[in-house]
Amino acid sequence: MELDLESQCWLFFSLLKGVGPRKISRLLSEFSTLTEVVNADRSRLRQLGLSSEQISAVDDFVCAREPELYRQHRDRIQTWLQHPSNTLLHQNHPDYPAQLLQIYDAPLVLFAVGDCTRLMLPQLAMVGSRRASPAGLDAAYHFARELSRGGITITSGFAYGIDTRAHQGALLGSGGTIAVLGTGADVCYPAQNRKLFDTLPENGVIVSEFPLGTAPQARQFPKRNRLISGLAAGVLVVEASLKSGSLITARTALEQNREVFALPGSIQNPMAKGCHQLIKQGAKLVDDVYDILDNWQSLFSFQIQLCQSRPSVRIESDHSAAPKLESMPAKSQGDLTEREQALLNVMGYDIEIPDQLIARASAPAHEVMQDLVMLELKDYIESVSGGYRKRM
Repeated sequence: MELDLESQCWLFFSLLKGVGPRKISRLLSEFSTLTEVVNADRSRLRQLGLSSEQISAVDDFVCAREPELYRQHRDRIQTWLQHPSNTLLHQNHPDYPAQLLQIYDAPLVLFAVGDCTRLMLPQLAMVGSRRASPAGLDAAYHFARELSRGGITITSGFAYGIDTRAHQGALLGSGGTIAVLGTGADVCYPAQNRKLFDTLPENGVIVSEFPLGTAPQARQFPKRNRLISGLAAGVLVVEASLKSGSLITARTALEQNREVFALPGSIQNPMAKGCHQLIKQGAKLVDDVYDILDNWQSLFSFQIQLCQSRPSVRIESDHSAAPKLESMPAKSQGDLTEREQALLNVMGYDIEIPDQLIARASAPAHEVMQDLVMLELKDYIESVSGGYRKRM
């Protein structure tokens, strides 16, 4: 696939120093396309806010005297676009996500890997700690899987921890997942996520606003966060400390008029304190997927309207009503003995040490230890560092 002239113009302006979304919006209030802009009378461009240096750069672009940086970037994109799953989107492209156009400082261009029409489907962002607890990781995977099975696309940031588990869980459902990178769309970071990076576009999209080849740098990730919340109708914070970057995403979501949800955790878990703070400040407490699914229509109504305004995207009829979870066999507890069931009933989802369980069950130590082994074999609990934990 070759870059058409309009796409080249958007790419050029995205790299032109001092030109951002507001200046582009001003230009497009007078002209229909950026192709018209680069061919317009220069005095009119000056009146619309372009500096002499910027107009000189436009002249060089029109006369094919572009800076070496632009030519290198354009040629790299041309090669990248040879793969059929890769797309360069600009704000006038029919597949550019309409909900992003509603936020401040929407990117002029996006690099997408996968079916880019998914970017306009109803989405819920899931974010949380890179150093999450086992319970937090399980919750992220469980919620993402079930919400995706309900037809909701899960959007996250491809980081370690909560993000990674959310993507992995969402891939198991029809909703799929969107990974918003803080690097170029062709850069896998963290490197240990290579398998996920390679397989995700089969049921999702990798998207980035950063030029191809952009390596990870700390300042890029807060900027990425506004796209995670901007693409979605709401943000679910699964587990976060008081200093977590996830709270930045939550704040950005509020500024973008998106819903914020938070999953409560143990009062003894420092990685849950950020969620508890959000709940105190008005975030909606979520402890079940139906807390979101039952409010599906109101939560995603604005995204559905925006999707239907774009000719390239069609919301199928089964998305017009609240989604249904795919049928899953419920885990039967009929295989437990009375003693095993009693022990399971006194266990929580936090890590429990055997001495606590022995005291709580009021049973001999050897019986409790035998029952713990059987519960683990029957997949009701798991052995973790420090003790045992009930599976979700």
